[in-house]
Amino acid sequence: LWNDGLARFSGPFLAGAHFTAVDAFFAPVAFRAQSYGLSFEGAAAAYPAQLLALPAMREWYAAGLAETWREPD
Repeated sequence: LWNDGLARFSGPFLAGAHFTAVDAFFAPVAFRAQSYGLSFEGAAAAYPAQLLALPAMREWYAAGLAETWREPD
C-alpha cells in the first residue's frame, strides 16, 4: 500500500505533497516498524523514518516516554 500511494501520488506522503489522514492512520505503524526493526522495499523503505522525523511525531514519542501512569494489574 505504501509503495502504491507514494508512486501514484508522487509522495513524499501517501496522498501527495502534504501530510493527510492516511499518514496519521499509519503513524502508529511507523513506531511499530521502528520497535520491531521491520524493513520495507522500494519507496516504502524510507516512509516510516520520514514519519518519525516529523516534529509532531517526535513530540508524541517524547510524551509517551515521559508518561508515568501505567495500567494497574
